Amino acid sequence: MAPKLKGKSLSLAISLIGAVGFILQGYDQAIANGLLILDSFIAVFPQVDTVQTTGREKSHNSKIQGTTVAIYEVGCAIGAGSCAFLGDRLGRRKTIFLAGCIAFVGIAIQASSFSLGQLIAGRVITGLGVGGFTATIPMYVSESSGAEERGRMVLLEGWFAIGGVVFAAWLGFGLSYVSDSSVSWRLPIASQGLFGLIVVGCIMLLPESPRWLARVGRLEEASEVLARMENVAVDSEHVLQELEIIRQSLEIDENAEPAGSSSPFALTKNRHLHRTVIAVGVNILAQMTGINIITFYSDIIFQCDLGYSGTLSGIITGCLQIWQFLATGVAVLLIDRVGRRPLLIAAAAGMTIAQACLAGLSSDLKNTSMAGASLLFYFRSHR
Repeated sequence: MAPKLKGKSLSLAISLIGAVGFILQGYDQAIANGLLILDSFIAVFPQVDTVQTTGREKSHNSKIQGTTVAIYEVGCAIGAGSCAFLGDRLGRRKTIFLAGCIAFVGIAIQASSFSLGQLIAGRVITGLGVGGFTATIPMYVSESSGAEERGRMVLLEGWFAIGGVVFAAWLGFGLSYVSDSSVSWRLPIASQGLFGLIVVGCIMLLPESPRWLARVGRLEEASEVLARMENVAVDSEHVLQELEIIRQSLEIDENAEPAGSSSPFALTKNRHLHRTVIAVGVNILAQMTGINIITFYSDIIFQCDLGYSGTLSGIITGCLQIWQFLATGVAVLLIDRVGRRPLLIAAAAGMTIAQACLAGLSSDLKNTSMAGASLLFYFRSHR
């Protein structure tokens, strides 16, 4: 543990280390975008070239390119799913530590790749680690934050994830000018390892989640962590109240309903199934908007479909991600003032309008005026 950190300083440290993990998540999602149009990258992996090919070759390469990019998300899904079994056994800190180590191995494999198979394997392994981050860090942060600041602290992770996307976009763009060397793509891939090292190096210095400690019967340690977070004595009334709330909550989950009620899909008085379906459904629908297509392929879309140069495509992508970062920052400020649902509904309505306009303007890409106007709604859909 870090004995000097208490109260708000400790809560902020926990949130920031978690946010660094999410920088890695956003960075790794976006880094492939700029690489797919680099000559030095295509020279090593010609199978993914869709810029300088046509006809059947381009169609074939598109499938390989899509597989290479999307396989990372498969790794993320497996890594996140595994936390349902590992998270309560290892605890939050050890799960995050393990995920960071796995991600670092995958990054090293990607950065040293000389074949497409090696690159794909590296992306899968990195995805396993990043998936562990995505599943565990928000839980760790929420269980280690007070109710009055929980929304802001958890949303901070998403904000830093967008920061990772911005960093990846502009670093990739800058290094694209080193066109005669593999440094232009190896360095951007390797750079994300720094974020993994920060998380791995710091996470075990922070206290474990008090809720997890209480769950496994380590009540004395849970009391100590709660006291540190509130900067009060271990035997204070506030710590005893908080610990009792946690204990009662765990008892309700385990004993108040019939067997199996601890499952998130159980039909209980607390409406576990209802809450789970809403939470999972909202996230699925958010991804099905296709927003990650822009993160993965915006450079290719702007260059091949809208007719912009490679340089201008990179600049537009970078500006698009900066706008998304700023919009997410506004949400961080509003989340505990406006509430979750109003903010979610307003954002969904804005995205619906923007994507409807984008679909209409993209129906005739040969019309340069319509193609140019569609850029506005790429930005609107990222609010």
